[in-house]
Amino acid sequence: YKCVLYNSYDSVESSSATVAIRGSQFLLAGISNRIRGFSLDTQISLSSSGILNPPIPAENASHLAFDAAKGLVYWTNSIGGGIYRAFLNGTSPDGAKPWLAVKSPGGISIDWVSRLVYFVDRNEMAKKIRAVSLDDPSRQLDIVTTDLSSPVDVDVNPATGYMAWTDDGSTPKVEIAYTSGEDRRIVTRDVIKPSGVAIDASLKRVYYTDHKKDQIHGHDLTTGSLHGKVFSILSKNIHPYSLDIYNSQAFFSDHRFRGLWRWPVETNTARKILTTTHAPAGVVVYDSTRVPNAQSGGCGLTNG
Repeated sequence: YKCVLYNSYDSVESSSATVAIRGSQFLLAGISNRIRGFSLDTQISLSSSGILNPPIPAENASHLAFDAAKGLVYWTNSIGGGIYRAFLNGTSPDGAKPWLAVKSPGGISIDWVSRLVYFVDRNEMAKKIRAVSLDDPSRQLDIVTTDLSSPVDVDVNPATGYMAWTDDGSTPKVEIAYTSGEDRRIVTRDVIKPSGVAIDASLKRVYYTDHKKDQIHGHDLTTGSLHGKVFSILSKNIHPYSLDIYNSQAFFSDHRFRGLWRWPVETNTARKILTTTHAPAGVVVYDSTRVPNAQSGGCGLTNG
């Protein structure tokens, strides 16, 4: 690896529009072959068009990530395959083609310090978690290649140095490791169908959804101790799928009642913030401050 420093980030431009994102944080969600953006602070109505107008066209966007330095949203197509990207105004630098051809992609996450895309490759012949350079997708690295039955989602957090992933195969589990793939540890095997996963850097916890048990759990990143679960308090009917953590609030999609929820993880109360006509898929909180700067460095794929 080679550790590199970044001094600034680019303005967000395309051939048709410029989108201002400095100081912006908002929720992105894949809903009915579109990626829509919503405020984090206000109640969302069913008729709300969101803050992305028009929404980003995105077929089967099962998992989302973003590159704030370039103003790009990335997603995986769970049915047709491929990793795609587009600017916030909906235009894509790749046209209709995928940014990266992957037959069976799963979860996706971006290390904004080292500028790497981590994603789950669910190829039946060689399941793995891979890392690809945001700036040169020909530079790729296999991070986790063994003991993966049916990996689903992955989250990378350079503030903690950890990555986490879920596996809902024959031996379902949630695991963590350093972003290099080293020091791999099992968080829990007490799951049936784990799906979404997210790391809370401020509380140093990893949270994950289990859409068979209809629960969300949180575990300490270092000790592995279990923290409270929201659905023992709320409802056994909600079906949590994708998950992201921002400022110790969990934002997640619900497949059963078709909506988006917000849960401050230190409380016992979650609130539905959007009801949808189609089951929402991937969610991520877009945070324009997640960019490399002169004080932060990362290990990229540019070294031998």
